[in-house]
Amino acid sequence: MIWLCIFISQLITILEGIILVLSESLIVFIIFCNFNEEGGIEMNQIELADILNLKYLTGLPIWSPDGKWLAYKWNDGGVTDLWLIHMSQSEPNRLPKKITSARSGVSVMAWHPTQNTLAYVMDGNLFTLRPDLTEEIQQLSFEGGLMSRLTWNPQSNAITVTNGKHILLIDPCGAPRIDMKAIGEVFGGRFSQTVHGDSFDWSPDGTYFLYTWVDSTKKPFLALCTLKDQTIWQSSGHLHQISGGQWVNHHQFMYYLSSPFGAEVQYNLVTIPERSDWKDYRDLKINARFTPIVETLYSLCDTQRKLGFTHSASVQPNGKGILFHSEADGFLHHYYYDLSAKTMVQKTFGLCEDYGQAGDRISWSPDGSTFLYASNRNHPIERHIWHHDLNGGERCLVSTPVTNLAPVFSPNGSSFVYTHCDQKKNGDLWLYEFETGRSSQLTDSMPQGLADKLTDTTLIQYSGADHWPIDAFMFKPKNFDSNKKYPAIVWVHGGPARQMRGSWHPSSTYAHFYAFNQLLASRGFVVLSPNFRGGIGYGREFRHGLWGVKGQHDTIDIISAASYLKSLPFIDDSRVAVYGLSYGGYMTLHSLTQYPEVFACGINIAGLWDIAQWGFWMRSQYGNYYGDPYFLGDMEENPELWAKGSPCTYKTNLSKPLLSLQGTADPNVDITQQDKLVRDCVSLGRGEAFRAVYYPGESHTFRWRKTWQDAFPIMLDFFARHLQ
Repeated sequence: MIWLCIFISQLITILEGIILVLSESLIVFIIFCNFNEEGGIEMNQIELADILNLKYLTGLPIWSPDGKWLAYKWNDGGVTDLWLIHMSQSEPNRLPKKITSARSGVSVMAWHPTQNTLAYVMDGNLFTLRPDLTEEIQQLSFEGGLMSRLTWNPQSNAITVTNGKHILLIDPCGAPRIDMKAIGEVFGGRFSQTVHGDSFDWSPDGTYFLYTWVDSTKKPFLALCTLKDQTIWQSSGHLHQISGGQWVNHHQFMYYLSSPFGAEVQYNLVTIPERSDWKDYRDLKINARFTPIVETLYSLCDTQRKLGFTHSASVQPNGKGILFHSEADGFLHHYYYDLSAKTMVQKTFGLCEDYGQAGDRISWSPDGSTFLYASNRNHPIERHIWHHDLNGGERCLVSTPVTNLAPVFSPNGSSFVYTHCDQKKNGDLWLYEFETGRSSQLTDSMPQGLADKLTDTTLIQYSGADHWPIDAFMFKPKNFDSNKKYPAIVWVHGGPARQMRGSWHPSSTYAHFYAFNQLLASRGFVVLSPNFRGGIGYGREFRHGLWGVKGQHDTIDIISAASYLKSLPFIDDSRVAVYGLSYGGYMTLHSLTQYPEVFACGINIAGLWDIAQWGFWMRSQYGNYYGDPYFLGDMEENPELWAKGSPCTYKTNLSKPLLSLQGTADPNVDITQQDKLVRDCVSLGRGEAFRAVYYPGESHTFRWRKTWQDAFPIMLDFFARHLQ
């Protein structure tokens, strides 16, 4: 009898355990499932954790001098850390390894020119790493405050950094630190609308140092110095903006001058005279020791309409020539300038743009005979990587959909790394090997299982202002039923010089919102992402479609997107919303005020409400700002255009629910934009139909994961309340 009781007791215990396991499994099952309108279960719905746990590449990867190591930076939740890949190992063993655990982040890195020593700035201090010998990290500075500028001096092997006031040479072997006082504030890579190509580099032989500095009005200048003499020359007398300084050889460098609004661009070559021709004027407090020999290499000028150009230049590794990237024929192509023959030859052609996105660059082969570049020649939305031989001939090497860009040759030229992203893959590093002609993936930033939850996007086209064709991408729920009526949302990108690809984007900001649009689709919304006028990918005329009509024709492009959606039988035309970031927020505000009957509601993230106020703020922060005057002309000369370009002009029309979010430390858009929006909405008695959210210390596109963990649920709730 006793044994029977023991047996029954043990059996009950076992049954209780089984019931507990089953109940826990059911709870987990319910958590990861959602019920549709008919009560059925929708599996694999995208959750916030899915889209907030991605890492994003930051900047270009860099090879060690012998090609053994590849260093790159990954942003994980707002903190950028340094990672290494051992490229000498076989393919399965090329596993990324995290090197740092930063508090704020790794801002810049550079390999020694001939040794496998990596220098980097982390949390404002300088560090080095020698991966061949040890994984031990050496800290070389401790006071903080270093900016994101770093280069090695090839003559002394010292690392050159700056704290904004001084140029510091720090020797890893312990030699005394050398401080060179800058003429003014050293431009350290902070956001600026006035400096786009700053300089901070030694001449190839390590004799001269060229850097960009700004005066009290934030006007940029170039300066030249040596360890022995300190400052020996500074640019002066130029009314136009100076930028883009880079070395051609040990005694020549180039720069460009750009007029207001960028309608005139002039590239100059500077030759430093022999030292025997220098003179000393320091008793007169004059820095210049010589008068440089200046020669104009290339210039662009739009005398008719005064429209700006997209342009840049890349010096050939052997110093024999320069590859200019210019919109001279209406599309950005590459032009080779032979320094000896003084001749210019166009190298790429077509109704396409030969760069991947804003800031993208070509990559020269080590011997300078070929170069790699991204182009949308094969498809206006996609980017493929092309290989061009200066002696004739080119071919497309990487044509995998959707985006391939930012190629970087290996030191021996046998391979290159590049960034690839598509509808299912976030931006990651891939390796292309010339011998095999195949690519292999190096990094993997996608959370497990997320790709299977993503819906395919569809490219459509509708008619915008002046009947311009506007490309757009549509996101539909995975379980889409054409017999249903869906709520819809128009997503408007920032810039406006950007292009959405209907896929993960090489820019972390737009990859972030591609993920959020996927989440919206998984919640039952149809999302439309238009490439409205002012964006890249379609040539100079399309990019200048805002000239004189900023806030007008671009807004019509967005309103036309809503009209297109409402024409579809599966869209509920009473439940269409708009939202956007930065310029997209600006478009959201214009849409809700100029056309209040079109959208049911809208979300503005860091958009402009009063562009005149913003223009004055930009001048105070960054000097002679040309951004909106470029589109609208001078404020005093064209007040009507500035008024039409400001959403606040139409504020009395605002009648639909509006949510506005912004970071208080936004360096791109003054926080007083949201302040004024709040004041206007309060004075208009908008009440519960308006809500503003401030994030203390946050940046323009919100840096920290914790911020998005708060913002995205607020946005989801807003759309749910007003659209579902």
